[in-house]
Amino acid sequence: QARNHTATLQNLQTSMDENKITGIWILPVLPHVGFEEVLAASKLDPRITPFTCIDFDLGKAASKKIVQDAEKGAAGLKIHPILQRKKLLSSEVAEALKAWEETGKPVICHTYSFCYFHPEESYRNAPENGSNPDFLELVSRFPNINFVGAHCGGTFDYDQLWEGADMKNLYVDTSFQPSSVVKEFLKRFGERRVLFGTDWPWGQEAAPIRIVEEACGGDKELEARVFYKNAEELLKNRT
Repeated sequence: QARNHTATLQNLQTSMDENKITGIWILPVLPHVGFEEVLAASKLDPRITPFTCIDFDLGKAASKKIVQDAEKGAAGLKIHPILQRKKLLSSEVAEALKAWEETGKPVICHTYSFCYFHPEESYRNAPENGSNPDFLELVSRFPNINFVGAHCGGTFDYDQLWEGADMKNLYVDTSFQPSSVVKEFLKRFGERRVLFGTDWPWGQEAAPIRIVEEACGGDKELEARVFYKNAEELLKNRT
């Protein structure tokens, strides 16, 4: 919670300035942050590209809401199955993605099982919702949507995502991974399906930058692909 409280627009701008970052995706996760907040931030700083997320509390209207958000400027959709307490293979996610598919815009999902809450709030944990096999199954069910697996499948379970290397609609981001794992994903997924990620404010930006530089071994064109070209192309592409 203390780290979340540092996620002000001013702190983000300062961090971007210090690390010479000229563009960033902001990924809301309800009930903590919604589309309207990140859209407002993007109006104040054009370096920000806003995404939206599914408001499951809206029930059947959730699908309509995310499509409306796309029309208002949402460049993509974020799903966090653990914090939103919704399994990726649930009927609610499927209904939302059927509607989202028509936008042609990408979806980024948290991957890997993780407990976010302290023991006194353990009832709020739903680590099983972050199942990597479930994520791969979701990607296979919606071949017309480009998916990004955030964190490359996690610190200990990243190899589970290697099974999806042949899925052309599957991308990964580098957040929380060491250079050795980033290098392996570049080898298995190819240079066009690996995106730079920090998960700010949970991950700071200087270290992930150095990790990508190390993984790319001094290849400036490869660095450019991972740092921004792949992300730019992903937002322009339609499956």
